[in-house]
Amino acid sequence: MPYRRMMATILNEGYLSFGFASRHITRLPYDKQDADCHVITAPFSDSLSKWPLMDPMFEAHISSPEGEILGPLGGRERSVAEDPIVVNPGINRNGAPCYPDAYLLYLTKNVFRFSCPIRSEFGCESKEGPRSWVHLNPEGDDDDAEAEYDSTGSYVVDCVTQSALQFWAAPNRDQRRRTASRVSTLSPPMRFCA
Repeated sequence: MPYRRMMATILNEGYLSFGFASRHITRLPYDKQDADCHVITAPFSDSLSKWPLMDPMFEAHISSPEGEILGPLGGRERSVAEDPIVVNPGINRNGAPCYPDAYLLYLTKNVFRFSCPIRSEFGCESKEGPRSWVHLNPEGDDDDAEAEYDSTGSYVVDCVTQSALQFWAAPNRDQRRRTASRVSTLSPPMRFCA
């Protein structure tokens, strides 16, 4: 279902156009043979000091029972701890009704690994030339993503980290100023990329 990636990309570019540091994030399952993944958008919230999960395909966001809006990391932590997660009212899948429990199971399946472009910018999915992605794998997962060519023939450089702290770090002030020029780069600079 490539439209989930398109929807997340469009929402991400909308956030960028309004000056938010934002990125679209691919959520991947434990089973590396499972080609099904999910793509969400995460704009950085200064007031929450986190990247809230915004899901355009399901018109959804998630929170704790106390109303704390969760990002992908908070959702993952709560899933692992088997703590309750609440989905906003009116959740749907492209306009069709969707059961919150089914949605949460789907999110939980796709919570093992995350990946996103290092530079979140307009057209990052379709630009020509080298593109760099960073992958967050859990500790102990020894998967070393390799550079490869995508369907457009563009060279894709993959960087792998197991540091959730670095992957989910807040953008620094300089990067937030650059967001006004519609580019959001992960912070701190990806030192784990060779």
